Amino acid sequence: MSPSDCIHIVEPGGRGGVYQHVLGSVQKEKYGEFSRVVIHTARDAEITPDLPRAEYCSCMRWQRSGPRTWRTLLTLAWSLAYLLPHLILASRRSRIEVQGQFGGGLFALIILGAKATRTPVTFAPHNSFARDGSRLSHGALNMAIETADTLRLYNSRDFPFIPANRIVRDELSMYIPECSVSDTLFWEEKIRKKDRLVIGFVGQLRKDKNPALLAAAVRMSGVAATLVYAGEDKGAVEDLSNVELGSNQDMVVIEEYLSLPKLVALVRLVDVIVCPYSVSSQSGVAALARELDKPVIASDVGGLGEQAEMVFEISSEPEQELAKAIATFAVRSGERRNA
Repeated sequence: MSPSDCIHIVEPGGRGGVYQHVLGSVQKEKYGEFSRVVIHTARDAEITPDLPRAEYCSCMRWQRSGPRTWRTLLTLAWSLAYLLPHLILASRRSRIEVQGQFGGGLFALIILGAKATRTPVTFAPHNSFARDGSRLSHGALNMAIETADTLRLYNSRDFPFIPANRIVRDELSMYIPECSVSDTLFWEEKIRKKDRLVIGFVGQLRKDKNPALLAAAVRMSGVAATLVYAGEDKGAVEDLSNVELGSNQDMVVIEEYLSLPKLVALVRLVDVIVCPYSVSSQSGVAALARELDKPVIASDVGGLGEQAEMVFEISSEPEQELAKAIATFAVRSGERRNA
């Protein structure tokens, strides 16, 4: 077997949407032309399923406990002293694909290192912007885009200035694991459907994802509904504590990182997933919902509209627009149940 028969996929996070997408892509044979698919990821990856031709290289070590400065320094030291040279050496005379933007500008350094050794490199940025908004991250993103041989993109709106011969168009594919009975029971005990529409807001609870906007829109819609917020709190849960819902509405908030099986169990239980984001290129949660045949309502930003059954405008009166979408969905959902 020659080195060219191998592709090295770099997703060092080991958890969350980008990693789950990598697993889904391998599961669906998106890399079928390669005899070996080496997934470089974290030592504490959330799941490492047995996939066709896939191998796991647990080469990233995150310092996930302790003071923030200490965590940052130790993680950076590991990345520069071990991860970066390891990836450059391991992928020589093969092909490397960098998935997502991680570690500040680390993803860009990996791409630069690969190019320095004449290794063909593909970059899948997943977002057309730097999430933290810093100049360093923005500069790293631009550098990675300019340096990579090809870009793997998941919607038609990202990077319209990139020549077509540098773009590989793809769809977000999410890995779907088996759910245990306990995962299903966990949600059934938390959520009593009560003949109400169950609306899911799943993933990191961040202000730019507008969780409070969803609650305000549900109240405005008047639809009998249970709102389910589930994910790590990134500063938005406090906004939810001041939300008032109607008498025929209630809210369930689960502040924790969800394992992939537990996430799948939740998506299967809800009636609809809502993504009312202010900024986004696409959503792994929306992709997961579509894999599980669950409808999605999303704002009209980035490529979210390409993943949703219903889209609302977020630039003008977003609460009212989303309320209309929820009310329309509730009517259609009722009609389907009664058909």
